[in-house]
Amino acid sequence: MINFILNNKSEILEKVLEHISLSITAVTIACLIGIPIGFLIVKNKKISNIVIGFANIIQTIPSLAMFAFAIPFFGIGEKPAIFALALYSLLPILKNTMLGIKNVDPTVIKAAIGMGMSKRQIMFMVEIPLSISIIMGGVRIATVTSIGLTTIATLIAAGGLGDFIYQGLSNFNQPMILTGAILSALLALIVDFILGKIENKLTSNGLKSENSRNNDRSLKKNNSKKILIIFTIMILAGIGFIRYYSNEKDESIIIVHKNYTEQRLLGEALSIFLENEGYKTEVKELGGTMLCFNALNSGEADIYPEYTSTIYNSILGYTDSLNPDESYNIVKNLINSEYNMTSSGLFGFNDTYVISVTAETAQKYNLKTISDLIPYASKLTIGGDSEFCVRELDGFPALERKYGFKFEEYKSMDQGLTYQALINGKIDVNASFATDGRIAKYKLVNLIDDKQVFPPFTCFPIMKNEFANKHPNILTTLSKLNGIWTDEDMQRYNLMVDEGGNVSEVATLMLTDKNII
Repeated sequence: MINFILNNKSEILEKVLEHISLSITAVTIACLIGIPIGFLIVKNKKISNIVIGFANIIQTIPSLAMFAFAIPFFGIGEKPAIFALALYSLLPILKNTMLGIKNVDPTVIKAAIGMGMSKRQIMFMVEIPLSISIIMGGVRIATVTSIGLTTIATLIAAGGLGDFIYQGLSNFNQPMILTGAILSALLALIVDFILGKIENKLTSNGLKSENSRNNDRSLKKNNSKKILIIFTIMILAGIGFIRYYSNEKDESIIIVHKNYTEQRLLGEALSIFLENEGYKTEVKELGGTMLCFNALNSGEADIYPEYTSTIYNSILGYTDSLNPDESYNIVKNLINSEYNMTSSGLFGFNDTYVISVTAETAQKYNLKTISDLIPYASKLTIGGDSEFCVRELDGFPALERKYGFKFEEYKSMDQGLTYQALINGKIDVNASFATDGRIAKYKLVNLIDDKQVFPPFTCFPIMKNEFANKHPNILTTLSKLNGIWTDEDMQRYNLMVDEGGNVSEVATLMLTDKNII
């Protein structure tokens, strides 16, 4: 982990700043909304119940679903992440604001009224000072929660320390995972400490214990101004950072890709190739198929690499079998007619699903084809990614349906972890990717798909026709990549990254090996 940090200092600093900007900006927005609303509705029980109920409902929505829900309205990147994080931060801020005001002694309010104070004076001179510690408690909870949830924002290309966690999971890079997780936790602790100091400064001396007041007097003069300055700088830096990254250049070609090794390589290879051809590009990682496709369809992205059967089944929703020899032409015509999209041609490899077992398991049960699993499947555990688990036409449901067996259990996990789980005996069978280099590394046995469940997953770049028309030479340019990589090529390149290789360097090698650049 130390070596990883030393070798990636600039990138780590960038991700930390992204993480701070996302979480602090979201909480700041939640405070600007939640605290005033809390003051406005606290004395109206009916309205407050409705508002708190709405905030409670938001809190129950899975975080990834909330991020995905925001994409149609805000696109991909920082904006939907901030929107979702701000919504998640509202509940503790609202509740604590209302609780703080309710806890103000009514006799104090009556005394203030008796002194002739206006409602505005009572709020700013009585209610806020007496409730500030409880309100700050809500802000602290919201901030720590937001910093933790920000790690998921990487799935919609918002950046942050989650990039390290998810990339590390894909290739089982423990130093990368630990760096993202530990820095995120430290960041939460540091910010909570700073907010605690601010809370202590803002809390009325009358609400503190005598010992606390005595201890504070010697320190507050030296520290309070520094704390407030640091926190203000953090907020301003966060907002400025978001604005900087939100003002993306219109001239850049936005390339998106999914969150596993092969897609990262293809996204980076497309970027390097197009940069070499004179275009300006920006690469963003998203969480999965629908996030990438919706980003492209909405105009938030310009190009991304996709697979024939993924489009045919998961996006277009066709249920009949896809002809392997004609798959690309069929899919290309369909996305053009149904989504006004096009492509420049196939990259050459076929990353279809394969069912893999260890050599020991294959020998133990004499396995050569998937049908050979039929007598043993009920006693075996299969692993795979979350998409394979639910793909009715070419995934796990289709596998069990066509072969007529039932596995004891399906364990869904990040694709990068499945191979480690297989060799460690945590699962018995794995839904692998045909071009994954770990198949060769671990000497796994790929069982023959004798009933042809898995259709072709040949890969190609897709884009909107509007984008292609705006860049009239883009299809001709990208056609230089047609047919250049084989399954074996991609296994080798994928393995390089999975074993610690730099994505950009390996992507460059993919192009130089074929004399493309």
